[in-house]
Amino acid sequence: MKDSIHGINRCDLTDLFEIAVMHQQPLHLTWLEGQERHSGRIAPCDLVTEQGQEFLIGTDDDGAPWRMPLEQICAVKEFQP
Repeated sequence: MKDSIHGINRCDLTDLFEIAVMHQQPLHLTWLEGQERHSGRIAPCDLVTEQGQEFLIGTDDDGAPWRMPLEQICAVKEFQP
């Protein structure tokens, strides 16, 4: 697992995700699934750890459930409407 995204410490990213969950702040994320890069607005609702791996859980713009290991998220910024 990478320790940073563009120089941002993983612990700081986890803090950012926790704050986004608490404030129901949508984020614009870029993530990898296999070799494909995806991006979109995600409304985060929880952070969970399962078998030593952290996941961000939320919903996408269509309201569909979304779940991604933090190590697959490669870019993050606050969503600006």
